Amino acid sequence: MTKKDRIKLVIDMYKEGATRPEIARSTHFNFGTIKKIIDDYEGSKVDKNPSKRSHAYTLYESHYKPLSVAIKLDIPADEAEKYYQDYMRPLILVILKT
Repeated sequence: MTKKDRIKLVIDMYKEGATRPEIARSTHFNFGTIKKIIDDYEGSKVDKNPSKRSHAYTLYESHYKPLSVAIKLDIPADEAEKYYQDYMRPLILVILKT
């Protein structure tokens, strides 16, 4: 069984309600590795439905303009502009401090 298969087995067993000792016996991973795999899995579930603000920040990071973000996220332009100002605020503070 490949490592990728064992990781998938950890997630499958976790979703079925298996205990950590049961998962460890089946996959031969230690508890720390199992915890990391489960934490990564739980984190990826949350990331699949980011807030519009979080999604907007990601788009600004990819150099989208506020109007493009408003259109892409189907939000009012003033909301996109507010998100842009919030996104830029820490960047501007860093520039001002130098």
